[in-house]
Amino acid sequence: MRAPPLQPLGLAAVSALLLLAAGPAASTSSARGRSRPRALRQAPAGGEGCVLPEQPANGQYRIGGCAPPDCQLRPGDRVDLFALLNFTCAPGHALAGQPTAFCDGRWSPGLPACVPDNTTAFCSPLISSSSDIICTLNDKPVSCDQQVRSNTRATVKCKPFYELPREKSNNYEITCDRGLWSQPLIPCTPECGVFDFNISKETEDGVEKSIPWYAAIIKKNNQGSWEFVCSASIISPRVLVSVAHCLWKESDKKQVDAKDYGVVIGKYEHGPKELITNAPQQILVDKIYVPDTFRGYARRYEEDISVIVLKDEIVMNEVTHPICIDFEDEYAPYFIPGKQGIVSLNF
Repeated sequence: MRAPPLQPLGLAAVSALLLLAAGPAASTSSARGRSRPRALRQAPAGGEGCVLPEQPANGQYRIGGCAPPDCQLRPGDRVDLFALLNFTCAPGHALAGQPTAFCDGRWSPGLPACVPDNTTAFCSPLISSSSDIICTLNDKPVSCDQQVRSNTRATVKCKPFYELPREKSNNYEITCDRGLWSQPLIPCTPECGVFDFNISKETEDGVEKSIPWYAAIIKKNNQGSWEFVCSASIISPRVLVSVAHCLWKESDKKQVDAKDYGVVIGKYEHGPKELITNAPQQILVDKIYVPDTFRGYARRYEEDISVIVLKDEIVMNEVTHPICIDFEDEYAPYFIPGKQGIVSLNF
């Protein structure tokens, strides 16, 4: 008959065996004849034993056989072989490693750490204007815009008409682990330069195509109504570019006040009556930047460019996209004499 396999000894059993191996010196006799572990003492410097470690962050250890006030051992003191350390963690934290370490010339099987508890540590909310995020915990949906527990999974996907950098997929997963997301959210950027020739409008002069990066700059007049001023191009959800002379007071030789201006996005017409009626998007201007050296007519409109920053973001959709800014000359080969392009005109 085959003997049953040996079972591995637990750490407490191993520690007890080590104490027995230490011999009679490891115990003292009580008046009733029972034996108990001797009080732990400080070992001589340079001798055998182990150096007491610093107390762990968010936790503590107690030394077996060393009870205050009789025991005054401190981190940095050397203790005898077979000394025991019993570790506990503060609320909200859990041990990463074994709860007990014993000295066999070093602390074995190693010193644990107190880490945020999986069941109590929370990750920050996930909020994005450019991504759709779905969170689940144990295959059940949970809200992403509040703190979530560890082991929550978040599936992140760019909103329609947004995209991630070219080398990445437009959707990915991240996981909440002990109060930290496995990676930060990657901002999705609006698709630029997308032109849908199927979106058009018939006019008396032919067919007008929708230019998705076109925006109308509007100004509030003295009567409190809005009037068309100039056109601009969308380059990001809050930034547009235009010409400087449209946002310049020639009589005062200074730029206009941003608080009197706004933009309209997504309309074909910009006449006085239909400009604001059912405007898909109307957003107020926050700041206007004109070059310091621009002087209008005095310098023949040299450096005639301006940057407009909006108070709120433009919502990108099938008829609204930014124009591409080619900082790396990626599209330079396409700009060759004789090649046909697209021009948006303002009448």
